[in-house]
Amino acid sequence: MERVIVVGIDPGKDGALVAIAADGSIERTVLAKEQWVSGGQWLPAQVMRSLVDLDVSMVVVEKQQARPMQGRSSVLQTGYGWGILVGVCAGLGIRCQEVTARKWQRQMHAGFSAEMQPKQRSCAASARLLPMLDLTPGRRTKPHDGLADAGLLALYGHRVLKGEG
Repeated sequence: MERVIVVGIDPGKDGALVAIAADGSIERTVLAKEQWVSGGQWLPAQVMRSLVDLDVSMVVVEKQQARPMQGRSSVLQTGYGWGILVGVCAGLGIRCQEVTARKWQRQMHAGFSAEMQPKQRSCAASARLLPMLDLTPGRRTKPHDGLADAGLLALYGHRVLKGEG
């Protein structure tokens, strides 16, 4: 039986990559802040290495969009990283599922209070659904919300592959 590994990526500046196998084991985590490469980009080098090393079945990435009052440079940087990610997946022949935050959060945040902020809901949902994912790596004392989002995106991807998403 082929081993199915899904990678979830939160492409933000405080984002992360989480690779999860079908049995729920965490295959790899990469934190954006710990992996800066030249030009302030972390995605190209780290994502490509992870996708090749792990023989990934699918990548799930949160669809990026410009937000009101966001600067042009920030929008360009966000689009640049997102475009590279989608291009790397296409070049490697890996299925890339782009999903809006609203869509994946509706499913993965089910059962949590709407009064909580989305990042708080992600941390709580990740702690419940992915207890093996360490949200406070290293010397962190507060949960890493980018890591929580990336883990939930990967879990969402497994559900999509099973036809549940």
